[in-house]
Amino acid sequence: MHIGLEEYRAIKRISKRDADYDTFRREALVLKELRHPGIPMIYDLEEDSEFFYLIEEYLEGYSLYALIVNQGPIQEAEAVRYGMQVCGLVAYMHS
Repeated sequence: MHIGLEEYRAIKRISKRDADYDTFRREALVLKELRHPGIPMIYDLEEDSEFFYLIEEYLEGYSLYALIVNQGPIQEAEAVRYGMQVCGLVAYMHS
């Protein structure tokens, strides 16, 4: 929860052992230009001695992973629908 704005934010934390700043920054610069309901808006970049942080819009809902863990296997039609949504996002990101 952002204290001043009273809004939720998502924070992506990446170990500095796994990524360098230039790669991390490039990802943020690409993502900040994208406007799609399935892609969070980027608000800020931060870092400390161990991690890089990407401060993003919080998108309400469950991840596909959480859905399957909680619900179990999904029906074929539902899997196709989710697959089409993922393909739509990938197509948007590469356009």
